[in-house]
Amino acid sequence: MIGAQFPLALEFLPSHGRDDFLITDCNAAAAALVDAWPDWTGPHTVVYGPEGAGKTHLLSAWCEKSGALPLKAESLRVSDLDRTLGNGAAWTLDRLDAVQDETLLFHLLNSVRERGGYLLGACRAAPARLPYRLPDLTSRLAAATAVEIQAPDDNLLGALLIKLFDDRRLIVDPSVIGFLRLRLERTFAAYREAVQRIDRAGLASRRKVTIPLIREVLFDDLP
Repeated sequence: MIGAQFPLALEFLPSHGRDDFLITDCNAAAAALVDAWPDWTGPHTVVYGPEGAGKTHLLSAWCEKSGALPLKAESLRVSDLDRTLGNGAAWTLDRLDAVQDETLLFHLLNSVRERGGYLLGACRAAPARLPYRLPDLTSRLAAATAVEIQAPDDNLLGALLIKLFDDRRLIVDPSVIGFLRLRLERTFAAYREAVQRIDRAGLASRRKVTIPLIREVLFDDLP
């Protein structure tokens, strides 16, 4: 066990600018779609892919470019929708698939279209495959422009590790990156969780990020 004293859970804010978004073959189409605005073919656009794939990052970057207002799925109400949308012309909706009220989501998509605006949403599955039943809603979602962020490739995983450490102002030896790439599950979520745990353990024990520290934190069952 590393250290008996745990650091304060200070808020961590990663870099979410467009220039910070790492592009390889697995996500190039999604990045190109966001960059193509305002030359979109319709009002509704969705990027989808696994947890931690960079969907929130892309939405944040598009907000900077378009001046879009971020919407929160849990805060939306049909009765308050006009006030929530305000006088804007562009909006983002992260975790679009977290909206359980199908009538609400249908009214949101309609309102964006009627206002001549744009909505960039993000979810895990393709919008046409989300488990909604309202015919008008499923039709709207099926007609949305949708681009997948695919499973990470080797180039992205290596760059992602470096960025995750850099976001936390942690300087690591290249051997650390190589060690982790050989042992971590090949998912965005696994990489993010691993770096978070390493960072917290290093703070708690006042140690630099080294392979011995990582072994203790993540791989204590390895010889």
